[in-house]
Amino acid sequence: MDEKQKLEAIKDKTALRAVLKEDNKSFTVIGKGTNKGKLENGLLAPNGQSIIVEGKAGTEGVIPGIRNIRLTVDSGILYDFTIHVRGKCPDGKWDNHMTFTDRSPDTYDLRIYSTTEKDHYVNYHSPDGCIKEVTWDI
Repeated sequence: MDEKQKLEAIKDKTALRAVLKEDNKSFTVIGKGTNKGKLENGLLAPNGQSIIVEGKAGTEGVIPGIRNIRLTVDSGILYDFTIHVRGKCPDGKWDNHMTFTDRSPDTYDLRIYSTTEKDHYVNYHSPDGCIKEVTWDI
């Protein structure tokens, strides 16, 4: 590892420590309970706690088929963060396509095809991994 790479690694770790101190902030909803919508104006921090939507923890009744979304720090070599989604694709639908936008701002996709509720994951690397927007299209 050369000096430039070492400095970048130090900056990444410093940024990660700052992100870890943040708390979740409540999202507002566009399209609550419908097949297409967006969560915005909030923050999902990597503290392992449930997303907050309109002051309540979780997404039940907000995103069809989705019970909860959490964000954690990933302890792996390749990724910094993991989005945890508990849910399913609603019966009679082809898929539930979700996007997650962080503050860097990069966007990560998840497609859920299963009609059985279970855990789904998105792993990613980011200099600022807090999620600021979630969309869905069923």
